[in-house]
Amino acid sequence: MTVCLIMFAYVGVFGYLIQYYHNNGKNPKYDSKISLFGAVLVFALPVFFIGMRTDFGDTHAYITDYNELSLDFSQIWENRQDTKGIGFDIYMYIIKRYISSDYNVFLMITACIQAIGLVKLYYKYSINYTYSVLLFFLSMSFTNMMNGMRQFLAASIIFLFVDYLFKKKALAFIFIALIAFSIHASAIVWIPIFFVVQGKPWNIKMIFSMLLVVVAIFTLDTFTDILSDSLEGTNYEGYTNQFAKDDGASFIHTIIAAIPALLALWKRKDIEAKGSNIVFILINCSIAATMINLLANFTSGILIGRIPSYFTPFGYVLLPWLFENVMEDKDKRLVRSLCLIFYLLYALYYMYSQGTFYMSEKLGISNY
Repeated sequence: MTVCLIMFAYVGVFGYLIQYYHNNGKNPKYDSKISLFGAVLVFALPVFFIGMRTDFGDTHAYITDYNELSLDFSQIWENRQDTKGIGFDIYMYIIKRYISSDYNVFLMITACIQAIGLVKLYYKYSINYTYSVLLFFLSMSFTNMMNGMRQFLAASIIFLFVDYLFKKKALAFIFIALIAFSIHASAIVWIPIFFVVQGKPWNIKMIFSMLLVVVAIFTLDTFTDILSDSLEGTNYEGYTNQFAKDDGASFIHTIIAAIPALLALWKRKDIEAKGSNIVFILINCSIAATMINLLANFTSGILIGRIPSYFTPFGYVLLPWLFENVMEDKDKRLVRSLCLIFYLLYALYYMYSQGTFYMSEKLGISNY
């Protein structure tokens, strides 16, 4: 927990110091970005801690897989499990064979790739880089870089090539989504989502998609039976027992994740007048994250609850834009401050309720 608090303090204080130095004398409404070097430095300390960890969430399982990975390439396919993407196996093989067999090197490289994807998304598209990154950490979304690492690596590949999404380059984006799919199968969700999020917010496609989520909630028993049959004989067999018993994502988490979409709904008329295609996509991605989180409340946080990690980072680009473009100055200051407060309170609640402990043998940190 203490390591998480150090990360929050570093990102907030260091990020705003760099931003203040870089934008001294400029109009913060249009110049709230920082230098690219500064943007990278904002992630430096978190990436260091993330890469040097020994245990956090399912990290131990990845370390075990990496240590046991054969350097005989012919065995990569033969030994591949259903729960692993072949792309991820090859990725681990390349690092272990040509760079280092030290698992912390593997974790550090992965953390750097994840951070690069996020830096690309926030540096290029957020009008307030530091605020967006701080929200990413206070929302506890950064824990996906450690717990569910493989899935977030797939998400980071999407973020790195997010230009294809915003520029409506379907073929190029689908190609990137398939590469991400080879890392984690859940990335395939981006192929239909690419078409769903195009267009104005609350369009017929989004409404239809939301109705499908509602239908899924009320037909959960049938869905579970279908899922059980489809997973029979794979390494996911037996997950549906947990699916039926697990409480799924917390309702508090769903509310926090819904903040960007709810603010966009509040200011939808102003957004229609001032918004661009990029803003519309950001809103639609935030709506998708909200609906999937809502579904996870009635299902499993493991099977469904991690999928929003593909979409929630877009909400942290959206919020600064909403503050600066569709809110009065008096509302802007209040709502912007309240967002930080609520996200911070959620972070504290999350760490307390989940028992978030960080461990690193090389740093001599245990349950810290």
